[in-house]
Amino acid sequence: MNPPTAYGGQAVIEGVMIRGRRTVALACRLPSGQIHRYREPLRSALLQSRVARAPFVRGLVVLYESLSYGMRMLMRSADIQVDEKDREGGGGLSTTLVMGIALVLALVVFVGIPYLATQLLHAVLPSTLALNLAEGALRMALFLGYLGAISFMPDIRRVFAYHGAEHMTIHAFEHGDPLTPESVEPYPTAHPRCGTAFLLADEAGTNPVHRAALSDPQFTETVLTRAFTGRYARGLHNRFIDDHEAQAPCGFPAVASMTSPIQAASVNAGDPHGTSLWAGTQFRQAMAGTTAAIMAALVP
Repeated sequence: MNPPTAYGGQAVIEGVMIRGRRTVALACRLPSGQIHRYREPLRSALLQSRVARAPFVRGLVVLYESLSYGMRMLMRSADIQVDEKDREGGGGLSTTLVMGIALVLALVVFVGIPYLATQLLHAVLPSTLALNLAEGALRMALFLGYLGAISFMPDIRRVFAYHGAEHMTIHAFEHGDPLTPESVEPYPTAHPRCGTAFLLADEAGTNPVHRAALSDPQFTETVLTRAFTGRYARGLHNRFIDDHEAQAPCGFPAVASMTSPIQAASVNAGDPHGTSLWAGTQFRQAMAGTTAAIMAALVP
């Protein structure tokens, strides 16, 4: 298996941004139908400072750079969608003003409303824990409702489609396939999760049965199951799931306690069909080696 290449990206207005090892590139469709292409060198602190690559610090740097590059390319893609005629006439709101209004609205909806609601609930819920839970539930409901509402907007649905296409394209590239619609189309829109990438790491607590199953040809798919623990998680599809998924209750951690001896005995017997084999959809891409080596391969 070829080592994974460090490419990622995001959807923008009518296009995608791709971040590579040394370059950030943007491609988006103009109102005329032509494709606008732009690229610039990647000026990352990770390439220049050992401190920035230190544990914990590295995550903060990556988060900042992802937000910075992502927002800048998103605004660039929005700007180039404006017709030259509109630019000359000065019609419409500037992108900066629109972003400012959006930020204010986001603060009002996701911060202001939950705060005011919890203040009103003080008399009904004297418990601090209950108030925090209520505020968290309200924030989650507002966020999910927001995502559901905007998903009905044609422009947003198109952005979601571009985001899926970006994932599919990177999958095709990592497998060495030509970047044509016919070659990209069979790939899934889901990306491998970080946890899956480290299942075979030297420092991982993955048992030998689990490790062997990740490369065993008899396991070809993953499914969501609650058969092992009483709450849903994704793992390799084995016989235990077939036999017990339909009857498994939502009873974490009680179910986990009941199945734990069964799973331990299955591991001792070398049977992969009696224990949980947690993995993401792209489990075949899990790499062996030290965590440091895997991190270096994923994000050089």
